[in-house]
Amino acid sequence: MRKERLIWLGLALVVGVGAWLRLRGLTTTSLWFDEWITVEQSTRPSLWEAITASGTHPPLLRLLARASIALFGTASVPGGMDFAARLPSALLGVASLPFLFLFARRWAGGSAAVGLTAAALYAVSPYGIYYSQEARYYAGMVLFAAWVLHALPRLTEAPRSLGRHAYLAAGLTLGLYNHHLFGLLFLLTFAVTVPHLLGDLRRRWILAAPWVVAGLVFLPWFFFVVGNLEPQARPWLPDLPTQWHDTGIAFFTGRMGAFHLAGSKAGPQFYKPLAQAAWLLLGAGFTVHLVRRWAAPAWRSAIIVGLALGSTAALHAGGQTAKFFHHKYLAFLFPFVCLALAELLVYLATPTLGWSNLRSLVREIRSRSNTIARRTWILAVLWIAALGLTLVTGRHLLPNTVESFARSRPGATRLFQKEQYREAAQWVERHRRKNTLVVVWDPFRERNNLTILRYYGVTAPVVMYKWHQLQHPATFWAKFLAEVAAAQDVIVITAHCSKAQRKQVETTVAWGFPRRVHTQRFIGAEGTIYVTVLDPPDPI
Repeated sequence: MRKERLIWLGLALVVGVGAWLRLRGLTTTSLWFDEWITVEQSTRPSLWEAITASGTHPPLLRLLARASIALFGTASVPGGMDFAARLPSALLGVASLPFLFLFARRWAGGSAAVGLTAAALYAVSPYGIYYSQEARYYAGMVLFAAWVLHALPRLTEAPRSLGRHAYLAAGLTLGLYNHHLFGLLFLLTFAVTVPHLLGDLRRRWILAAPWVVAGLVFLPWFFFVVGNLEPQARPWLPDLPTQWHDTGIAFFTGRMGAFHLAGSKAGPQFYKPLAQAAWLLLGAGFTVHLVRRWAAPAWRSAIIVGLALGSTAALHAGGQTAKFFHHKYLAFLFPFVCLALAELLVYLATPTLGWSNLRSLVREIRSRSNTIARRTWILAVLWIAALGLTLVTGRHLLPNTVESFARSRPGATRLFQKEQYREAAQWVERHRRKNTLVVVWDPFRERNNLTILRYYGVTAPVVMYKWHQLQHPATFWAKFLAEVAAAQDVIVITAHCSKAQRKQVETTVAWGFPRRVHTQRFIGAEGTIYVTVLDPPDPI
């Protein structure tokens, strides 16, 4: 009893630390471009508009953000919705910690040490903290993945327990409504149940019920998505090796940490070995987990992780999109990352660790290799066949939506730095004069750059330079001739564009304001914001 109390006390401490790290600093940096998409879609006039605002992402987070903003947001104050918009992600991140403990303890054969270590790793993880402080969908992916992975073995132990069926079905449903790529975990968890199901189909057919229920509940949204496909895929990381390296490093450093390392001056000689070391460390953890915990069907870990990585790599290579292997889309694998590292750390901390222990580990690997290989190969072959069929048919049924889009990832001095809209807006307001015109580049129809800058306090007169005006610059002057003619000087703000696009925008405005007075950079791993002050020509 005393030991059990100490375990729950330890978990409470882990949750407390995790909550403090996630809730502090929610307003330190401004909302960045994608976060504003969440805010804009969540705050549309009607609830139905918010739900159906995007087919790219399911509506769960938008509903949570809408409620949070209604309760805690202050739209009239610059930056007054930052905390409210990010609060749901922070709370989902905190809620992940007890689920990670339960999942890791269950998959580690009841080891509370592994469970607490896994939860503690995620509590202080830069990866977990970053996504818990971003108004996007990825903190929820970790939560619902840990939920489902905890529920899975519990159901196979008691296939006729109504409560366990409901517990798993709820996790699957919420996960699907949180992010579409959770569907991969949905399929893989069912796949690892198939051998157990087929072992006695007559008595165990009921095991499929949670997936059937979750699938039926998700079906209306699935049909909505099919009818409202959005061309979103962009190869913003150039190739599979780069994404492989980014993903390995991101599991240890967080998203921004991976971006900064990729763009640092050290370059490949530092970045690639670090990425390879990260994957080797995770591999060592999985090896220890599989060998020591085989009795608690740990083979499921290898199959789910291996097939998830293999599937996303195949989808990446299939040409539909280069984003499948990106680490944020693999967030549902992070519970396994924590589990593998926790198993390794607990194993290394074992007092009896030595050559004899290592030899026994090698003997266990040899004795179990045949069983591992047989079960893994059966499911791997089935999965690869299904995936290949999907890719072959999908390429004919769906249009190729890949756009040529280069994303700059410059190195920066601070980690976890997003786009600095607040700082850019404050700088503009400090340096503009009475008749200064602000010109904002905005590549997308949501007008995010313009809207975020106004939200952080950039006042009128402000005009927008649109995408089509890159090819037809005269249309900018035709539309805003009066505003430009009345301006004493111009401040041009560009974000989410290439160097060539930025130069084109500034060149267009320089027809009337040729003197470059100053260029201020606000560096962020998600895209640097450039603010350039242009003056009219010197009087003759």
